[in-house]
Amino acid sequence: MTKKQNMFEIKEDLEKKGSELKRELKARHLFMISIGGVIGNGLFVGSGYSIAQAGPLGAVLVYALTGAIMFVTMRCLGEMAVFMPVAGSFQAYASRFISPGAGFSVGWFYWLNYAITIPFELVVAGQMMTRWISSDIVPVWAWATVFAVIFVVLNVFSVKNFGEAEFWFCSVKVVAIILFIIICLAHMLGITGGGADAGIGNFAVDGKLFPTSFAMLMTAFITVAFSYNGTEIIGLTAGESSDPAVALKRSVNNTAYRTLIFYVGSIFFLAVTVPWEDFVGVEFVESPFVMSLSRAGVPFAGDIMNFVVITAALSCGNSLLYSCMRLLFGMAGEKQAPKFLARVTSKGVPRNALIFTMIVVCLYQLTAVYQPEVIALMLVAISSLAGMINWAFICLSQIMFRRKYRASGGRDEDLKFRMFGYPVLPYAGFALNILMILSFVFLPGNLSMLFCFVPTFLIMWVGFDFYNRRKQGAAEKNDALTKTP
Repeated sequence: MTKKQNMFEIKEDLEKKGSELKRELKARHLFMISIGGVIGNGLFVGSGYSIAQAGPLGAVLVYALTGAIMFVTMRCLGEMAVFMPVAGSFQAYASRFISPGAGFSVGWFYWLNYAITIPFELVVAGQMMTRWISSDIVPVWAWATVFAVIFVVLNVFSVKNFGEAEFWFCSVKVVAIILFIIICLAHMLGITGGGADAGIGNFAVDGKLFPTSFAMLMTAFITVAFSYNGTEIIGLTAGESSDPAVALKRSVNNTAYRTLIFYVGSIFFLAVTVPWEDFVGVEFVESPFVMSLSRAGVPFAGDIMNFVVITAALSCGNSLLYSCMRLLFGMAGEKQAPKFLARVTSKGVPRNALIFTMIVVCLYQLTAVYQPEVIALMLVAISSLAGMINWAFICLSQIMFRRKYRASGGRDEDLKFRMFGYPVLPYAGFALNILMILSFVFLPGNLSMLFCFVPTFLIMWVGFDFYNRRKQGAAEKNDALTKTP
């Protein structure tokens, strides 16, 4: 990759490399795709674990703080994506504004994170189906396989088909959360009957606002970070947006605001409608939303939420597969992934990247089927760590982007979507993401991941930069020899 110092040359170069993709995604598609990637089983299932770990008030505070970090991170990404809507998005920005090795490490960590999360979503959907059809008749792996085929069909033909499917998938989740908040509010006010055990009094457990230890409160950040992972998918849609300047700006803001409201609002009402003791011991076993709706007297609450969880799993998995494909396509264009992954169909779909990702999905799915509980906890840790690293590098990329933009003669007021509070908030976002990574020291069972993944990330970063410099040096030497008379 030739290093270009001028920001506008970098922009032209990256946009040219992504020109094979079709710009067919509209604003409503972009918003729902980004929401689809973040509102999944981390909220509908994993939120019970967060409340059990942090306590009712602690969980609300952890979700609010992590949501604020997410908002700052997404605004940093939005500034770069609106100015430079390209395939690969945050991975390409890390490559060009920090170093090729940084982009290489971020890209492969991000891809691996979601390539092994997709099987989890498939298996969760399969397990939910057993509520209606016994696993003796249709086993979980069969359902997971059927859903995997649906993912491939939705992604292999055209990005427009994917966008439409994700729009309707996500609509179910958004409507479900809005109705949940309304029902919980009615329950607290006694409109639905009962409500005596619902109220802000549930924040205090035996007279304590924080019934668990500080270490357990800190480990809740890991689960919550897993829940928020996926908002950055909005950046990966930049290269296929029909009107990036307008649609991306609107979608980034809407996604950040509404995700924060949906998450914090949902956790608040879960905490005030269900006593804390009911969350302890049923983590990843029962949806806390079912527990809350059942207390509100909603008939068939289990069946309703079962349908929502299945839809959430399929929507989230579908968005993650889309992001894996576009990321590999962008990395191949930057010569950080095999060249064959950059090939696209006549419809502008990176089919080879789809096949490559699905091979890993199918292999990992076998493990997820046979050890679902172990895989669930491990995936939360891996995905959280990878997500925190990615968010930190998005903030750092924005800081470096603005410096290079100014050095190239650009004026801040000419940016169509600026990160407010620069440079204080981007630096704060970077620092807070690093602090969240350090929360792993409070989780002894997964502490080894911190000591394994972080050094691996750094080795990949330094190693690729060393390889890239040697390669560029050899190319320059050959050019000099060729020009010598």
